[in-house]
Amino acid sequence: MRSNSPILAVIVGLIVTSMLWASSAMAAELTKYSFEDNANDTAVGDTHDDSLSMSGTVSYVQGLVGKAASFTAGNYFVVTNSSDLNLGTAPWTIEAFFKVPDQPSWSAVCASKWDQGAPSGYFFGLHDSDQKVVLDNDSGIDGTAGDPLDDGKWHHVLISNNGNGGDSAGVKCWVDGTNIQSANGYSEDGPDGYFYVGVSSSSGNWPFPGVVDELIIHDEVKDSNYVAERVELLADASILTRWSFEGNAEDSGPSGTTADDLTITNGTVTFVDGVPGMDGTQAVNFGDDDAYMRFSTFPTPADIRLLAEPWTVELFIKVPAEASTSWQCVLSSDYSHGGYFIGLKHTDEYLTKIGSSSGITAVGPALDDDEWHHIMITNNGDTDDASGYKYWVDGVNTASGYGIDHAETTAEYGNWFTIGCAGWDTVHQFEGTVDEVIYHNEVKDASYVAVRAELRLPPQGTVITIL
Repeated sequence: MRSNSPILAVIVGLIVTSMLWASSAMAAELTKYSFEDNANDTAVGDTHDDSLSMSGTVSYVQGLVGKAASFTAGNYFVVTNSSDLNLGTAPWTIEAFFKVPDQPSWSAVCASKWDQGAPSGYFFGLHDSDQKVVLDNDSGIDGTAGDPLDDGKWHHVLISNNGNGGDSAGVKCWVDGTNIQSANGYSEDGPDGYFYVGVSSSSGNWPFPGVVDELIIHDEVKDSNYVAERVELLADASILTRWSFEGNAEDSGPSGTTADDLTITNGTVTFVDGVPGMDGTQAVNFGDDDAYMRFSTFPTPADIRLLAEPWTVELFIKVPAEASTSWQCVLSSDYSHGGYFIGLKHTDEYLTKIGSSSGITAVGPALDDDEWHHIMITNNGDTDDASGYKYWVDGVNTASGYGIDHAETTAEYGNWFTIGCAGWDTVHQFEGTVDEVIYHNEVKDASYVAVRAELRLPPQGTVITIL
């Protein structure tokens, strides 16, 4: 049946345009390794399957986007080279997210035919002692620009080449959204041989001692708009530990050193509707059943012990009106031995206490009103900074204090991490609902907290109905 409806025509046109755009965007991926518990090539629409084979043992860990590949010396991926992998005739783009700890030597994210010494091979990684980005072939990206990247944090690196030798910016190198270096475009035939991820050759040279995610090769030059979109993924890169309570207590923090999954103990928690601004998500409700969650091994990982400054802790809570006549602990880490306590103080104030420092106590409005509230605490560790430690409630900086240097003195401190009470004997039981408990390895600012605090409210907007 033919329709003369202009609205339908517009809708159909938009759908067709979107499909064509999506098809074109996907076709630009020659090879894509997302490392979702495997090393499969997940590029859509490409004719070559460049799935990798593992040599040794490469582990899969929490990544920036789902899972990622974690490398140790002598363990890597390899595949027989195809035209998709050789960075041959331009245009092309190669990109990856990675993080690597402090280390003094060359390290290869990936390499193609580098072990055979062919001039058309390449090495993509970090340059020797200064640990800056290098694409070691004819690219001109020589490891002299930008900052060292061996800082244990997630970074996004993208290098593109338009193949125009007369264009002094034909090759561009972007790091975390900034074009740090440009060079003349070039074009050459790609090599035969092998493609490696995590080393530069079959001999295991220049091993990459870190984590790699979203390694992609495209058949076009990606521009600044694309780079900006990709770098947005780094917004979560500061997260060490994140409990979103989507029917479980699993940790989804992309930058943590461990998976800080919690065990539900001593009663029954329920998973209920979460923060309104994150529509469709869940949260954990503790009720009055003396239930709590704990970390199951000792010592509690450093990610959630607030040992190293700077840091930020944030969470959403909803507490029934007059829920308790006693203090309520939302979460605690070995508080009785110099750890910390974040919660509510009887009867009309909230409290946090970090170690032997006084922290910020007995300030602010009552929060037991059966409404969602966002709490965020930041610490830059500067004990001479009168506002180095800040407490935010619902987007407002309600109190500040001197930065806290909370270095615990014995290995046993930091045990007994719990959510829902202050210890394993249900002291100061929390009787409300908790959502989005997040630990960051940096100080979050007013612009960040403003966005997060808005999530406690239902989404606002106009509903449009098309008849």
